[in-house]
Amino acid sequence: MVALILTILTTGISISILRSGDPTAVGAAKYVVLFGISTALMLALALRPQQGPFFKRTLRLTEEHGQPVLIVPGSRVYFWLPQAMYLSFAMMFLLASYGSATSNEGVHWPLFIIFTALGSVSTIPLVLAATGMLRPEKLALSADSIVQHGWSTQTALAWDDINRLHASFNLQPVQRLLNIAGLSSAQWIHRYNRPFSKSSDNPSRLWNWDKLSNSHWIVIECPRLAVDSITLYRYLDFYIANPALRVELGTESSLDRWHSIEGSS
Repeated sequence: MVALILTILTTGISISILRSGDPTAVGAAKYVVLFGISTALMLALALRPQQGPFFKRTLRLTEEHGQPVLIVPGSRVYFWLPQAMYLSFAMMFLLASYGSATSNEGVHWPLFIIFTALGSVSTIPLVLAATGMLRPEKLALSADSIVQHGWSTQTALAWDDINRLHASFNLQPVQRLLNIAGLSSAQWIHRYNRPFSKSSDNPSRLWNWDKLSNSHWIVIECPRLAVDSITLYRYLDFYIANPALRVELGTESSLDRWHSIEGSS
């Protein structure tokens, strides 16, 4: 609601400024427009979990470490929306920084430093995404394990170590979650991409894009994946309940199984 109100307000203000004909006001309109784009992207990100997956992607078969694997792809739209939002903020702050440095009244050093710092910080997600430290989420399902590749984390759990699967909802933001609980004796494998730093056994976050992996759960945020969440729930539940059929994961049979469950959803 806040994002919707801000988007409407900034749109109205931008139109009013551009129609005014005042050169000073028109020069400032670019900041209002960029802020409006940011709030519109924020609104799109908030609405995304309420809709079906945009640009639904198909599952694919691949091979990892010599083992056939089925990949459940991530949503590129949901991944790039926040990156685009930060790009708008970066452009807004860096333009303000340039304006402070080239003002007819002289350089306003305090404003220049503040805007440059804010603009630089806003570019961090884009740099991380461009260098592969952040990437769309995906699930890799093999006969032995389920591996969650988060935006900046990776968690692996053997099928035999899974205790149960259940669905829930996150309220802030509202989104469906699939929770995979491990047995108390489960062997977990956690990996952290930079900007995580790891001292002893405790990773510390330098940039908060992913939740730190819980030693007892794999938590799948459904909007991050480009597939139907109900189909995914039924698919995972099927292989949890049928250990003998896990050998088909990574083969054409696992794709046929997905299409069969998807058609009955």
